[in-house]
Amino acid sequence: MYTLKLHRNIFFYIDTLRSLKNLKSIENTKNLVSPLLLRTHQDYRFSKEQIISGEDFFDFLTDSLLGMPEERQRIYDYQVQLSHYFFNNEIITLIPHRKEESLHIKIGEAKQFPISQLGDGLQQVIILTYKAFLTTEPSFFFIEEPEMHLHAGYVKQLMKFLLNETDHYYMATSHSNYLLDMINEDNRIALYRVDKKQMNDEENKYETVIKRCDGDRTVLQTLGVSPSSVFLANCTIWVEGITDRLYFVQYLKKYLEELKEIDKTKWEDYSRFIDGYHYAFVEYQGSNLEHWDFEVDSLEAVDSSKNKGLNAILITSNALVIADADLTKKPRFNELEKQLGDKIAITQGKETENSLPKKFLIKKFFEMCPDNGLAKQGNKKKLDYSDDYEKYFTDSYQTSTKGVGKYFDNVLSKMRKDGVIPKLENNEKSFTFSNGKQGTIKSKTGFCRDIVELMQSESWKLTPSATELCESIFQHIKANNY
Repeated sequence: MYTLKLHRNIFFYIDTLRSLKNLKSIENTKNLVSPLLLRTHQDYRFSKEQIISGEDFFDFLTDSLLGMPEERQRIYDYQVQLSHYFFNNEIITLIPHRKEESLHIKIGEAKQFPISQLGDGLQQVIILTYKAFLTTEPSFFFIEEPEMHLHAGYVKQLMKFLLNETDHYYMATSHSNYLLDMINEDNRIALYRVDKKQMNDEENKYETVIKRCDGDRTVLQTLGVSPSSVFLANCTIWVEGITDRLYFVQYLKKYLEELKEIDKTKWEDYSRFIDGYHYAFVEYQGSNLEHWDFEVDSLEAVDSSKNKGLNAILITSNALVIADADLTKKPRFNELEKQLGDKIAITQGKETENSLPKKFLIKKFFEMCPDNGLAKQGNKKKLDYSDDYEKYFTDSYQTSTKGVGKYFDNVLSKMRKDGVIPKLENNEKSFTFSNGKQGTIKSKTGFCRDIVELMQSESWKLTPSATELCESIFQHIKANNY
């Protein structure tokens, strides 16, 4: 838990009253007035230096470009990040046009034009990011409804910009359901709900109640979200369940990081894709995949009364199915392969967990394994890690037909054979990591969340099998986003 010591001058407030258009008017023929800034100052009593309305960006940009070299460099860096996050990597130039006393923008090879002609959403993006990016001292930003005028996909892209490219603290009020699924993607984000509660049954007396609600589904109902509100992305990535989705979110992020170092061109191509806009995840829940039909020639062919009656292409867009390797042994696989062609990707090992980095599996092994290896004392003292035990962990799990739970059980068995863990006495049962004959890890969801937390806090590299799956996903996304 971080404790932030905030000084008086590093609070910033961004109200819903914001614009890059030239709204200044002359008052008493002497003083220029910024009406949005003035209105916010009068309403909320923040100092004018703390309020970000967008009206000062012309002067701010002019002063920076005419200032010290480091100020000009900071503006250049800001334009590069704007390009990367919001303009598909086209070169962006922000220009203070002195004669017109207005901001201009140049995008790629196009002619420059007044920024007022830019879409309202992209104008909002600039207002919400310029002060945050150009302010180097860690600060606290209060933002009212950052999603205002933004496309759903760009709401998440804006949050990623603020989280990844700035070093500040943010508190935002929002009515956007598109922000909610970022809670699982980034542990730096927390969701709170603010309600009013009547005090002691007294009429017209209420207290404010603030409650953390990261997993509270009633928030969606409060926001008025219904099935008809779902935004269809240009293509979909079908994964077995929530654990696979959480893994793949981290895989794709790491794949982009690794690409940036080895293939800048491909990184620029792939990094422009936005979750929720260019692509979206669908969870098909294991054997339920058999119920889906990925090939419907006409509406006359629709027949939901059949076992295989759920028509995927009628309710989701351009699907890529990622399936566990054991699907290839089932009768349904041949039909799915015929329908999907190259739009089905099979894990090299039994399931997605078999593509996890070995260093995290080793860490989880010692967090879970009791020092005596007994089933009844599985929650007591854990086995201490030693470099000498590394030899028990090979890469065989990555292509194994069994899950990582079975892989762990085999490691435990070898340690017991070598005397690292005491041999079983009469009537004693061994601790097990696996759940069933297929060797899937026990407490799969909790195991996943622990791994994801490690992925977000430690350095790591993708395994070859994970890299292959990521490339398949990005190729699919690219093919469906021209």
